[in-house]
Amino acid sequence: NMSNETKVGSILPDGQGGFILTSVSGKSKKITKDDLYRIMREKQVACTPNGILFSQKKEGIMPAVVSRIYNTRKTAKKEMLSIEKELVDMPDSPEKEEKRKKAEFLNLRQYLMKININSLYGALCEKHFVLFDIDIGSSITTVGRTVIKSAQRFLDEFATNYCGKEVHTEVYGDTDSRYFTITEMMKHDNQPFLLPDNEINPWVFELSKKMEDFVNEKTTDMLKNKYGCAKPTLSFKTESVAPTGLWTAKKRYIVYCRSDEGVPCDEFHYTGIDIKRSTCPKKIRPLITKVA
Repeated sequence: NMSNETKVGSILPDGQGGFILTSVSGKSKKITKDDLYRIMREKQVACTPNGILFSQKKEGIMPAVVSRIYNTRKTAKKEMLSIEKELVDMPDSPEKEEKRKKAEFLNLRQYLMKININSLYGALCEKHFVLFDIDIGSSITTVGRTVIKSAQRFLDEFATNYCGKEVHTEVYGDTDSRYFTITEMMKHDNQPFLLPDNEINPWVFELSKKMEDFVNEKTTDMLKNKYGCAKPTLSFKTESVAPTGLWTAKKRYIVYCRSDEGVPCDEFHYTGIDIKRSTCPKKIRPLITKVA
């Protein structure tokens, strides 16, 4: 519930195991960790990982605006994915072309809404913006970073419990996603990733759903119990399912994707590779794709 009018204060470690609590009015006092959690419960206050306090009593203006845009985006994306699934087995026809165009339109629409949401909160870090508040901008960053890092820990916890031994699943982590491997769990259950007909083993999707649910449950518990969030909305879902991938550097990788948000596919996804960079001539990009 991060918004200008819901911010009520901040905390800083006092170096002795406690905290210095400062209200938005500027008044400060020393409190213990127990005091902090008591205040969070009684006053319905959430504390972000960087120590900024927000009231949970009433939905803030910024969260309300973001929620409205997000719900509209969610509806558009759901319809887009539904159409894309239809297109997979649909024979070429004028109707298929119309559906393809509609899916492209919906994809553009949901993407623009995503940019709107990012821009709205990003503007809070612009000193000339009327609602400028660096505390909110830094809070968004630290919450995102904390959730992403914790997600990897939860994935490893699931895999370790599943296999009965310590397992590390991390492949790559970005600002809003994690790539992980299920190799050890495949070995444990003696399951292949691809079936003889070159289709993804249904077992892979079943396992992915279990991991998704586990991570989301753990994330919700963390946000509620550790940070006092009354209504956590952050969640993860499976996006790319791929048998192989190549990571060359941060934000530079290729993934051989066989399922994209539940839609069957058979294509390479490029991130940060030359064919996706504006400095690469358009006529050269197809040649690089063939080589890759």
